[in-house]
Amino acid sequence: MSHEERCLDKYFRDYKIISTSTKIDHDGYDRYGPESNLYDFAVLFLKDDKIYYTEFHREYWFHGEDDEEYGLVSNDMFDRCISDELRSIGIFNSKEVLELKSILNKNFTDLVVTIVLDKIVKTTYLPEMLSLEKHKNGFQLMKLSNYCKGFSLYLK
Repeated sequence: MSHEERCLDKYFRDYKIISTSTKIDHDGYDRYGPESNLYDFAVLFLKDDKIYYTEFHREYWFHGEDDEEYGLVSNDMFDRCISDELRSIGIFNSKEVLELKSILNKNFTDLVVTIVLDKIVKTTYLPEMLSLEKHKNGFQLMKLSNYCKGFSLYLK
């Protein structure tokens, strides 16, 4: 079982995984090459109809077995609710758009509902359309990490 599979098994047994991505970097170089491998593992997952994002990190210093497990970068796996972040920039889950339309239809005409939704909703998605990996015809929705080689969220 890979390091990533062990991490998923340990932390995500009760959640649906939408997408994962691993990045490898190095911590300094000497005349023999990199001094260590730095591994970052990102997971996009679904819990209670909300999409969350979390990152894990581990290092391998080329001494002995590569058996260090991934550890959470943040203390809380649920501190980054991507559903909320996307909604704040006008990107809504298809289910949310239907709920919003239903609420608006109770008080407004179809024309008003259409105009309001056109102003609020820029893009709709289904959770399985999101990815941490760039796809051929997809596009970037947002950067998820602040560092230069960080992770981004894409719509397939």
